[in-house]
Amino acid sequence: MRLDFKTNLPRQDLEAVVVRIKVDRATFCQIFVGASGFHYLGSYRLVPGGFNLVVAPFSGEALAAEELTFVRIDPAVTQNAKFEIDWIGLFSREDIPRETEWNFNEDGNFGGWVLTNVNHAVVADGVLKGQATTTDPFMRLKFLPDLARESLSKVTVRIKVDGATSCQIFVGASGNKALGNFALTPGEFTVVVAPFTAGALAANELTFVRIDPTITQGVNFEIDWVKLE
Repeated sequence: MRLDFKTNLPRQDLEAVVVRIKVDRATFCQIFVGASGFHYLGSYRLVPGGFNLVVAPFSGEALAAEELTFVRIDPAVTQNAKFEIDWIGLFSREDIPRETEWNFNEDGNFGGWVLTNVNHAVVADGVLKGQATTTDPFMRLKFLPDLARESLSKVTVRIKVDGATSCQIFVGASGNKALGNFALTPGEFTVVVAPFTAGALAANELTFVRIDPTITQGVNFEIDWVKLE
């Protein structure tokens, strides 16, 4: 899909194309802009079942242009993939809408989180839930582009498990930073607060958040929400 500007659009402080998109299968979308030529901004992985927020920063060549002539989005590179686009925007980096809270209130919407070593993963009834297939199940959200850390200083998770275990939390902040191992009480929701380490606090940007909801194979878990605060 392509939008040609009838009158060239001054680039000014515009630095990224942002798209909120949903697909019915794992695929990638591709984004291009016309800015003193045809510029490819990248291929972005889409997680099926919920809306993905795709942020495509302008290339150096596009940033050097004074005007934009078009925006093009290839919503899926997979034949027969179905897609829904909620909105498309052009933003300066500081104005890019970024999510720092995930409530899992929309059935089927994983919010961009990718789960590994988890069976029966589903978002339903206001929670993300599943069962650990190994002692190392995890869910990971990668930020594209990196998320400015600014005042963010902790990860908070509301989680319930059905067996004695603990959860682990990590962030990407100038490398992989482990924020701790947190004991969980079976059968009830626990609010886990994971303050950033000194190393994470020294970073200017975050690249990902990772949560290991349990370290015990076979344990079922439910996550009510995740927050970066």
